[in-house]
Amino acid sequence: MKFISRKLKQRGYNPQLVINAYLFILPCLVLVMIFVLLPILITLGLGFFRYDAIRPPTFVKWSQYSKIIHDPIAWKSLYITIYYLIGTLPPTIILAFGLALLLTERWFKKLRSLFLPFYFFPFVIAYVAVGYIWAWILDPLSGVLNYLLILLDLDPLYWLRDPAMAMPSIWLIANWKHLGFFLLLYIAGIASLPEEYYDAAKIDGVSTKWQEIRYITWPLLRPTTFFLVIMGSIGALSVFDIVYVTTQGGPANATQVIVLYIWKKAFYLLKFGEGSALTTFLFFMSLGVIWMQWKYYTSITKET
Repeated sequence: MKFISRKLKQRGYNPQLVINAYLFILPCLVLVMIFVLLPILITLGLGFFRYDAIRPPTFVKWSQYSKIIHDPIAWKSLYITIYYLIGTLPPTIILAFGLALLLTERWFKKLRSLFLPFYFFPFVIAYVAVGYIWAWILDPLSGVLNYLLILLDLDPLYWLRDPAMAMPSIWLIANWKHLGFFLLLYIAGIASLPEEYYDAAKIDGVSTKWQEIRYITWPLLRPTTFFLVIMGSIGALSVFDIVYVTTQGGPANATQVIVLYIWKKAFYLLKFGEGSALTTFLFFMSLGVIWMQWKYYTSITKET
């Protein structure tokens, strides 16, 4: 203890204040260790065992990971997850950026307070509630959307029951849900940009709104976009709630994302070892995706 106090004093810290600070955060640290770190360690370890919650676990080395490599359903679920990411993240970023440009225009300033809560409201609704709301809206027999199509003399669609339409329908739900969060961050980012940059650009020959967006607004919002890409990628790779409530992976496994497949393996088939191995695989794959995004971001940042 004296050694720690001496080291803290050498670095200019008050030992008593440091101790008090750690005592304040100790309850949170204990909760994080019990409900976050401990489950992660158990999952990592359980991937090397065959366990069904009935019989004692059996150590099988790398057998569970070998099953993942030769499991076509797991790879298809991963493909569907990436398909979900492609259909949700880029459109949401593009739409949020475009709306943020519109809402930050001076002539639109009076209407901003009216439209912004309308866009942000879906984000604060729970995922399960969003799923049930849209399952009702997209119901092929009693849904509001098909009713409007019939009024327009158009054929009704089987939104969530058609394998070709199910995932695009989930894209619609997810984009509606997350648009407000992306929009709010972009508006905050645009509002923080100094006007001096735009004045200097006009002196240098920037004359159109498109040139301002291309050469000033979009590059300066790169940190905001990078944050949204990271958060959106993590959310897309771990999507579960909306898919489970609306389609439960159907029809014909057309929307069975990887986390839903893990849930079925672990809690439906009671193959906790395989489920843990799949979870570990997804965890390290997500880390790899984030690392590649980070490397790309740092490389283009250094170039500019």
